[in-house]
Amino acid sequence: MKKKIYRYFFLLIIISITSHSVLGQTTKGASEDGNSSISVVGKTRALIVGISKYQYIDSLQYADKDAEEFSHFLSANQFWNIPTEDIKLLTNQNAKCGDIITELSRIIQVSKPGDRVIFYFSGHGDIETITQFNNGYLLTYDTYKNNYITGAIAVNFLKEVFLTLLNKDVKVFMFTDACRSGNLAGGLKGTEFAASAISAMWKNEIKILSSQPGQLSYEDKKWGNGRGVFSYYLTQGLAGAADDNKDSLITLSELEMYVGKNVAAATDNRQQPIFEGPNKFSTVVSRVFRNTTSGSTPGGSAFTKKIIHYNLGSDSCTTYYKLFNEALNKNILINSPSSATSYYKKLKTCTNDIDLVLRANSKLIASLMDNTQQIMNNSLVGRQLVNEDMFQNGIQMLDAVLLNNDIKIPDAHINNLRRYMYVSNQAIWNTSNTKTALASCNTIIDSALKEEPGAAYLLNVKGTVYLRMGENDNAIKNFEKALQSSPTWLMPKYFLGMSYSKEKKYGKALNYYEEVLAKDTSYKTFECTKCILKEMAYLSEQINDQNKAIKYYTKTLDLFPDFTTTYSGLSQLIIKTKNKKAADDLINKLYKQNDSVFARTTRIVLMMHFDKKDKNKIESSIDSLEALVKDRTDSADLELLRGMFYKDYAPDYDEAADHLRRASDLVPDDLYYIQDLLEFLGDYGQYKEIEKVIKEKIAGYSKEDQLVLRSTLGLSYIGQKKLKEAFAEYKALHESGDIDCEELRQLDKYFKKLPEYNEYIKKCKPTKSP
Repeated sequence: MKKKIYRYFFLLIIISITSHSVLGQTTKGASEDGNSSISVVGKTRALIVGISKYQYIDSLQYADKDAEEFSHFLSANQFWNIPTEDIKLLTNQNAKCGDIITELSRIIQVSKPGDRVIFYFSGHGDIETITQFNNGYLLTYDTYKNNYITGAIAVNFLKEVFLTLLNKDVKVFMFTDACRSGNLAGGLKGTEFAASAISAMWKNEIKILSSQPGQLSYEDKKWGNGRGVFSYYLTQGLAGAADDNKDSLITLSELEMYVGKNVAAATDNRQQPIFEGPNKFSTVVSRVFRNTTSGSTPGGSAFTKKIIHYNLGSDSCTTYYKLFNEALNKNILINSPSSATSYYKKLKTCTNDIDLVLRANSKLIASLMDNTQQIMNNSLVGRQLVNEDMFQNGIQMLDAVLLNNDIKIPDAHINNLRRYMYVSNQAIWNTSNTKTALASCNTIIDSALKEEPGAAYLLNVKGTVYLRMGENDNAIKNFEKALQSSPTWLMPKYFLGMSYSKEKKYGKALNYYEEVLAKDTSYKTFECTKCILKEMAYLSEQINDQNKAIKYYTKTLDLFPDFTTTYSGLSQLIIKTKNKKAADDLINKLYKQNDSVFARTTRIVLMMHFDKKDKNKIESSIDSLEALVKDRTDSADLELLRGMFYKDYAPDYDEAADHLRRASDLVPDDLYYIQDLLEFLGDYGQYKEIEKVIKEKIAGYSKEDQLVLRSTLGLSYIGQKKLKEAFAEYKALHESGDIDCEELRQLDKYFKKLPEYNEYIKKCKPTKSP
């Protein structure tokens, strides 16, 4: 017996009921020659969706095939008699959120009283958190696994769509085979709650679920060469196998009996479907057309398909339609006379064919939404940095959606995405923002939260704005709220690590970073995983867990061997802790790396401390680096190495000072080189020289680096007994938020006799970083 593969899923069929007939309701006993009393008024349109392969979510096995088979059934069965052009089949990468939403919106616009609409969905269904049990979602190809609200089909949206159709006297048939596993955001409980969200949509519908609560739904190759057992028997039943009394009409009761019996038998009663709804014995759900002369052909026979002929009007209109489709295929959507948006506007003015216009509009809006969704997802995942131009492009595409929304998809969510894009762009890239401007960003986000209360993506960006404002407490509150809405989303945890680090709560910060990487075992979720690992090494040093720091430095090097800044951090820590084993490991790694000046200098430094060699050989090794020098940084590294050699290995103050100065002169904007010089001068008590060097060079460094240099300048003033000048520096550092009151109080041993210090420290209050 072949191994059975099972999946959690529920299949729900919702069929609108009129006061007297549904699905061509008729009396039993109609003749088999096809002359029954069934009549079809109006048109039938079908949207069939099947997703097995997802962009961010665990794959399914046969959801796409189930959808394809259902589509084939509809096109071949004369009971439905749907033209091929009116059956829209979307599978896998063609079933993005924008594709589905726009097609449903188009169907609303073109449907008229007496028409029929079929919606079939086979794929994942889930909730984000069990505390939001009524917020069910159907997950589309591009749904991000931890932010359903930004890119999934909400049950509430489906409810609005189908109630709108029902109010227009359009018969609605909804088939939802929402397959999922317990590995999604909602966990195992998500099955039960997602099913409840969909089954509670309206009143008095016919509902069919594939299994009882708590049961599994199975799929296997033995059913139709790869099908879900329930979907397989459902299609077989509708195609004719459920016609128990052979009258060519299949009622809901017959379908329930056939599907329920076969599914239960095929799974040893481990899966038992649920059929609910009135008029089961008289509601006809399918019809079998039999050819009495050539045998039985359950499920349908060939019939002439209706071909849609568009009324394009003029030759120029035909050209616009062709150019419109070409622009879509090339993904030229906006900001060009040859864009799809431009050609769509021209197309609208030259044809009276409303159906054509709405189909074109659906394609345009879907493309705009799908492209925006990718920008959105990249910002949520963190795998690819979304730059300023990308955010701006997303905003412009959403503007194009709002300006060309002829299929009338709801504006509220589009506006909220636009707000998110705008505020994210401002919070990340507009470095000139004032606190007032950043506060206005939060006002914008608050207006979006009124439309989507508790939306994690909005709360997260609100937290980042507070982080920019230096209001770490408010930032933390919003990141924690975001986690309550999306407990498995890593981005809020990443920002919580950053926030607690700024609060100097290093242990808590490290815990959040560790949670991020524990869920990202491939170390590929975030674009700058190496930055996170390096930060974790730094935090480990701050809590005096040097072994853990070495572990994270080493992990960074294993994953990102070209990330050279890690080598210096690790080598300095190894020297500080005198860890001979770690030194040997790093020396071996460096031998395997590209033979660069940096790799060799790091290796020689370690050898000077742990693998003692005679002076001449070390000096000869340093001299050999001359041949590898390629740029000013290489030259600076070589000069730094010479300075360290004369400082620690062959003591010579003048030689050491000269080489360290040359290193800082060669790369005057890199704090790394000047710090070594200042540390060396400090070891020899050359405080006046430190003051001179800093004052000469400080203007060439970034504002952040200048704060570090000013702190060193303060120490040089203390060394020279210039206490007033020293206090002035530390006072400025406190007012800029670089040091807090407690750190200022630690300088009491130097300033306790300074009146202005004593007066200031009495009133000292915590100051937030900007």
